[in-house]
Order: sequence, then C-alpha cells, then structure tokens
Amino acid sequence: MGRAKKDGRRVNFYMKTEVLDLLERYSDEVGQTKTEATERILKSYLEEYFRKAHGIGHPNPSGLKTMWKI
Repeated sequence: MGRAKKDGRRVNFYMKTEVLDLLERYSDEVGQTKTEATERILKSYLEEYFRKAHGIGHPNPSGLKTMWKI
C-alpha cells in the first residue's frame, strides 16, 4: 500500500541567503524540517495579520484549520 497523499502544493521561490541561514538555524534548534518551520512561521504571522486586520474577536480569522497548537 502506498503513502497517503499530502494535502498541499509545491512552492518554489528565491530566498536571500541571510534569511535561509536563519531558517536553517531555527529549524535545527527546534528540531523541525525547513518546510515545517516555514509553515508554522507563515501560519502564525498570517493569522496574527488577519486577527489585527479583521478584529480581535475572531478565533480563526483566516478560515484555515488550525494545524498546530501554538
């Protein structure tokens, strides 16, 4: 039996070396892959942005399923 298909899409982008070095250091320190770390960082940032932009009262203003307990 094969692996379950991941719910996601491949992303390809250019990142400054300085930022990538920080991401690699962070992911090593917290024991996550760069993908996991990037997803958590972006999700946290974007949820905070939408919370501020659309009012404090929304528990999940982005409409996304919560993937992690942060």
